[in-house]
Amino acid sequence: RDDIVDFIEEMATNPRNSAVTEKLDMAINRRQTPQFPQGVYQLVCMQDTSGSPIEVIRKQILMNLKTGKELLDIGDVLIADEFFQAVMISLEKLYSKLVQSCYSEANLITHKITVEKGVLNVLSYQAESAMAQGNFQKASECILRCKEMLMRLPEMTEYLQTFCYRLGVETYKQKKCKESSFWLSQSFEIGKMDRNAVGSEMLAKVLRLLATVYLDYNEKEYYNKALITVILANKEHLDPAGLFLKMKILTKGKASNEELLGAVMEILHLDISLEFCLTIAKLMMDHERDSVGFYFLKIITEHFQSSEDIWKVELFHIDMLLQKGQELLAKERIQEIIRGYQTGNQLRSDLLYWVHCILWKKAAKSLKAQNYADALYWYEYSLTLSGWNLVDMDFIKLKRNIASCYLSLKQLDK
Repeated sequence: RDDIVDFIEEMATNPRNSAVTEKLDMAINRRQTPQFPQGVYQLVCMQDTSGSPIEVIRKQILMNLKTGKELLDIGDVLIADEFFQAVMISLEKLYSKLVQSCYSEANLITHKITVEKGVLNVLSYQAESAMAQGNFQKASECILRCKEMLMRLPEMTEYLQTFCYRLGVETYKQKKCKESSFWLSQSFEIGKMDRNAVGSEMLAKVLRLLATVYLDYNEKEYYNKALITVILANKEHLDPAGLFLKMKILTKGKASNEELLGAVMEILHLDISLEFCLTIAKLMMDHERDSVGFYFLKIITEHFQSSEDIWKVELFHIDMLLQKGQELLAKERIQEIIRGYQTGNQLRSDLLYWVHCILWKKAAKSLKAQNYADALYWYEYSLTLSGWNLVDMDFIKLKRNIASCYLSLKQLDK
């Protein structure tokens, strides 16, 4: 029997076979297609080891499992399933042999755990194969069986949790929200079984993606699920991504302005950066919650008053005012900047460049609408600040744009 198994293994790993490397535990090159002779498949899968020594059965289990996994990785799922089924049969034989040879209760428990680990691994591979074949029902049944085994195999918790999370990510990318929510829910539930191994940060990550999946259902009943899930994620591990997602859910879920204000005020009580607060303000603006967004900007200005980056809030505010058509208020704030420039209260060069970008963007929008007088107005603001942080080529372009406005206005002398 040893000679037969050795022969099978040699056939499967022979260097003349272009699909497999010299050792079966090395990864198959995925750019190549395995060319195992059909007879070798049958020999590997169907070889009767019922009368073989324990080590021979173990050797065949290992060989079949690795071969099946590598076939699964390159997409030969049907053939891989044959290997996995063969492993299950061999595991039953191995367990029977081990029971016969054990000499104590403790020894029997050890053998049982060893076999159950093998079963759990095979079930997870069968689940992956089932998903590749579009059989979600079979895949979920396999994983639920694995989940039941974790009470006896707690050391496998992290493996199974990660496995479910990966399936959740893959199905989310495929826009299969129902399947993705199942896998992510299982990933979280399994992870809770051993928080020391999985960690709160990973659990929060799973919950954030699950909340995102619920949000993508784009149905009212799932908004509440999404909100509850992201709140739970933030309790597990507070992260800016979770705070942003919570605000996004509240906004899309048609929360009242009062609810949004309460949520944004909570953010300020946390150690959150100025840039993140501006991101939240922009989220409000993008979803037509202007009153909340502008009020939040006012609060941000007061909260970060002593920060060296406080001018970022002012420039962001000006940009938002222009985008929302509140030009008079924007002009007042720009004139304050110009007065400061003229009296020596200078901004950093990067911030002045941002001012120029805001002004030019607004002027370009007016040009597109053929409102040349308005475009000229914004270009002249930029010209007033042109001695500061405009390189020669930008200055030339600015003068050219101004000349173009005068030409369109028939003011040829200017």
